[in-house]
Amino acid sequence: MNIRRLAIAVAALLASFATQALALPANAPLTVRLSTVSSTGTLTQVKSMAVTSDANGKVDFSFTGVPTSDTATLLMVQILDASDHVLREGMVPAPDPSGTVNMGVSEVTDKQAKAMLGSLAQPGSTASVPAQAMAALVMVRSGAMSDADAVRFGPMAAAAGSAFESFLIGSGGASAAQVTAVRSAMLRHLREIAAGFQQAVRTANGTAAGDQAAANLRGDAMANFMDDMINAGGDAGLAPGVMQTAFDEAGSAAHGVSATMDNPAVFTAMGSALRSGAQLGQFMEQQRRYNDAMTALGAPSAQVQQLASTSASLSVAMTNAQEHFEEMYASPTAFPTDAQIQAAEAAMAAAMTSAFQQGFVGGTTASSTVISGMLSTMASRMMGMGGMMGGMTTQTLQNRGIGMMVYTPGAAPQDWPVMMVAGANFVTPTVSMTYTPSTATLQAQLTASFAPPAPPDFSQFAEPYKSMLELQYDLMLVKFINLQAVAGAASPMPLATLAQIQDRDRARRADLMANMTGLTAAQRTAMMVSLSQPEAWGILAN
Repeated sequence: MNIRRLAIAVAALLASFATQALALPANAPLTVRLSTVSSTGTLTQVKSMAVTSDANGKVDFSFTGVPTSDTATLLMVQILDASDHVLREGMVPAPDPSGTVNMGVSEVTDKQAKAMLGSLAQPGSTASVPAQAMAALVMVRSGAMSDADAVRFGPMAAAAGSAFESFLIGSGGASAAQVTAVRSAMLRHLREIAAGFQQAVRTANGTAAGDQAAANLRGDAMANFMDDMINAGGDAGLAPGVMQTAFDEAGSAAHGVSATMDNPAVFTAMGSALRSGAQLGQFMEQQRRYNDAMTALGAPSAQVQQLASTSASLSVAMTNAQEHFEEMYASPTAFPTDAQIQAAEAAMAAAMTSAFQQGFVGGTTASSTVISGMLSTMASRMMGMGGMMGGMTTQTLQNRGIGMMVYTPGAAPQDWPVMMVAGANFVTPTVSMTYTPSTATLQAQLTASFAPPAPPDFSQFAEPYKSMLELQYDLMLVKFINLQAVAGAASPMPLATLAQIQDRDRARRADLMANMTGLTAAQRTAMMVSLSQPEAWGILAN
């Protein structure tokens, strides 16, 4: 489900160059050089052209007949002065055959390109070129750092790319075809980021307001990239959570590489950028999962639309939060301090938490009419089964707590979201779903502070309703275990801890999935997702 995508205009390879406050020499003769980039970072020049900067130190240029993805993976555009000294550079994935690509070159792309080259030059790197390019771009968000610091991101990008691919192929269970699909999507969406950065370059005008507007556009492009990559994982058929965990593993690997920076705040900023990406990924992954589950379970269009409109609003709010976060990188000359980075990250986390709790959780809560309809239908179906269910009524279900659930330890029960309603409505007396509970095992992992409410008396329900309600309760316990882990973690949460929590969460859900029988694989996945409560853990809970 693509909630929001950056619109881009496409022409022949068009690269716009602007340096904001660090403008090129005005009205100066310059050279634009186009090269291919090998998997080891070697540049091979293929085209060049003479240009003259305007009075504001900007140049516009375009190349035709550029190398395409069937002969090259990455392209480098460099701006040189009359002495052939490289002033700025930027890297972009080659266009598809007969395709085109837009890009902008700026201080930010200059440092990203240096990080990418540093990554590709690492000996023995096992990462694919797309994964390394993605990692360097995500980690380097400012042009206000030294060239040496930018190059030092190279080993981190290589480690991140390797961890990303290793997780997909290993624990993620991705096939060769799925990995190829993810790589292809990554290159496509990296080209879209380049187009977004082109808009940022065109917006910058040498003023503080222009720099801020350009940073907002870069933030928008980065948010859309994460959304697109989560969708790419789903489109490739990866299991729920695999793509998000792969990003978390990449961030953890990058943060584990030792480096001494000229400016220590550069390393702090990298961790902040990776955590912000983890937040966005978590929210977008949930939206994708819920949308797929609602469709698989045949939910009514009104409920599907409620989820879709709420998800769209959340996506806009998350993108806005990312845009504001990116503003701390607006200055082309001053890198933010540790205090500024921490303040920006805290502000973004607060904005995202508010949008999630008030917007998504509130927006997907089923109305009293929908809850009443679900209970009425459920009671009628149960009554028709006879036996212990013969006298079932809507009031009996309400008295047993059906239709309401505790979302946070110690909190009052809340109405179910429409996603849970879809799961409950899918279950009919003829559905052969069975589930073997893991309740005791999960409860044993919770301390008194995270003790769950007592479950309904499941013995009063016949199958398949008994199994459905037992699964729902166990999924609540899994969420409480996550919240407990987050509460015990340092703040802000180390990326390695975040990846570990994500890994363990996936393992627990896989165990619960294995305990379910009688449904197709797609139906089991949909039931697991629909009966899971929305979660906002990770660094948001700290």
